[in-house]
Order: sequence, then C-alpha cells, then structure tokens
Amino acid sequence: MKNFNVFILELSTKFSKYIKINDYKKKKLIADLKSADIILSPEAYITRAYVKAGRVLLSIIHALIILPIISPLILEK
Repeated sequence: MKNFNVFILELSTKFSKYIKINDYKKKKLIADLKSADIILSPEAYITRAYVKAGRVLLSIIHALIILPIISPLILEK
C-alpha cells in the first residue's frame, strides 16, 4: 500500500504543473494545508485528489465490464 501511495504522489507531482489556481484560492489552500500539516503544494494536492478519483472511476468501469448484469442497478442509483 505504501508503494501505491508513492506512485500516486509521483503522478500527482508530474501533473501538478497543468493545474492553474487563482491567487485567492491558492493562498487559502496554502493556509489550509499548513494548518493540517500537509507538506504539498496546492496544485499537487488538487492533482492528488483527481488521481484518486480517477482510480475509483477506472475501477468502476472495470466492474461494469466484468458484471454487466448488475450494471443497470448501479447506474440507476
């Protein structure tokens, strides 16, 4: 599990240069991260959230391919 977290962190730092945040949101997020003792840049933090959400999305897509019978029930809710 630790290696996977390192992979997510490396991936998020690579893609963090593509995230643009305005100055107000950036300063607010820096203050929030500092108060939570998280040593990430705001861009890397947001990108890490996107990477984790994308991982969940990919697992759902695989589950729908494997279990197509219950896919209408999942999509209905």
